[in-house]
Amino acid sequence: EAFSVFGEVVEKDGSEQSAIELGISVEEKSKRVFLNGDKAGDVSRYLRIFPTVPFVPRDVDIVYGSPSGRRKFLDRYIALLFPKALNALQSYQKIIRNKNAILKNYPVDERQLASLNTLVALYSATIMQTRQELITALLPYMQEYYSELAEHDGQVGVLLEETFLTHGSSERTAKSYEDVLSQVMKRERERRSSLVGPHMDDLLFSLGGRSARQYSSQGQARSIVLALILAVVQVIKEKLEITPTLLLDDFSSELDRGRMSRFFDLLKGNSHQVFVTGTDLSSSNLGASDCARFHVNQGAITPL
Repeated sequence: EAFSVFGEVVEKDGSEQSAIELGISVEEKSKRVFLNGDKAGDVSRYLRIFPTVPFVPRDVDIVYGSPSGRRKFLDRYIALLFPKALNALQSYQKIIRNKNAILKNYPVDERQLASLNTLVALYSATIMQTRQELITALLPYMQEYYSELAEHDGQVGVLLEETFLTHGSSERTAKSYEDVLSQVMKRERERRSSLVGPHMDDLLFSLGGRSARQYSSQGQARSIVLALILAVVQVIKEKLEITPTLLLDDFSSELDRGRMSRFFDLLKGNSHQVFVTGTDLSSSNLGASDCARFHVNQGAITPL
């Protein structure tokens, strides 16, 4: 399967108005992005022209699901907010693939492995420092929004669980990470896999001091994710001085009426552009003056 989507983003600066064409083409094993018809070389610039923050039903898995999903969520916004860290992420992923390929061969080329570990440590330092910077920026907003969405559930928290630190690293530096990699090299050769690094880390949510993954209800988990989404919006506004567009897919299926009402109350007055889909948005607190409504039936779009 394959598809392409193109559209125009209109920017206004006083009386001046300009339009930029954005596009994306997705095929089975590749994805390409375009700016004004040309392939975009700088993905971070592409993301910054029309920043979006999506929420889909499966996002509750940010709390309950696998660590890889939480890392992916965090790194999505690192790519948007920290272009230099995006380069580190891309380089790191390539190096880890090469390292795992070496570890699977026997005998292991230890000189080549040590050389790759130097690069792993270097890029890991950038990635981990940036992840922590983003979490530090998100947390106060997340706590504020969660208290608005669910007043009596206790304080929400978030912690980055770093495999380098759990293996004895005392600080987020390339030298400290390289020391850890030297210590675990024997285990990695035995397991034939990279055991330590940002690709193995996790994002841990807590509620009232207890693990949200283990103890939170579905409603609490959804509120945690919504508070996180709203926190992301605020951090993007602060760092980029752009208000991102919220994309809320099948929103009515995920929230009770009270939670949905409080969520849209938080959005009002903040000049967000929001696209919402759902089967029943009657409790969304979005009146006729607040939005344009459309009904979609068998591919036909009808204004309401």
